[in-house]
Amino acid sequence: DHNLDEAAALLKKAGYVDSDKDGVVDAVTEKGVTKLSLRLVVNETTDNVLRKDAAQTVAEQLRKVGIEVTVEALEWDAYEKAVEEKDYDLLMAGIYLGNTPELSPILGTDGASNIGEYSDVALDKALAELRNARDEEAFADAYVVLQQRLAQDLPLIGLCFRNHMLMVSDEIEGVSQPQDFNAYYGIEQWYMIEPTPTPTPEPTDEITIW
Repeated sequence: DHNLDEAAALLKKAGYVDSDKDGVVDAVTEKGVTKLSLRLVVNETTDNVLRKDAAQTVAEQLRKVGIEVTVEALEWDAYEKAVEEKDYDLLMAGIYLGNTPELSPILGTDGASNIGEYSDVALDKALAELRNARDEEAFADAYVVLQQRLAQDLPLIGLCFRNHMLMVSDEIEGVSQPQDFNAYYGIEQWYMIEPTPTPTPEPTDEITIW
């Protein structure tokens, strides 16, 4: 829920208040005053500014409760390096899912795309049950556990889920994963198939009367 008062109360409970009234909360410790200032890293390309715009919106919203956020929009190579070295406080990324989402790579303990290295035994078990589910009831039960664990631990926060539809001629094959900002992604793997010729009817002397 969008509740600024509750957010401020949670920050205060964690020891962060705006002691010098500069609009940014801070924590006073024996070592001095520490401002709550974060770096939000996001990938930026010339043909996809959506994530940068979303990151700026997140920064503006967090500023309203006294959290200072600096958005760093990086080109792909620098972005990959920051992700690999975990050189960020917050990270905004996009994930492409199939028709039946397989979340193990993202949330599983040994997932190849588990950037935050999140690990939870109960969630790993739920992911395994999802993969092995043979009926809708087993599938739904596993998803209940999955959702409960995600709501409790918040290893990641989903901002939006975008649905798209791409209509392709049945004469084109090899279209596997078009991107939302580039419908021609992977075009080098596309190919045309020869349409099946329509048989030419044999001439006949028969006359059909309607």
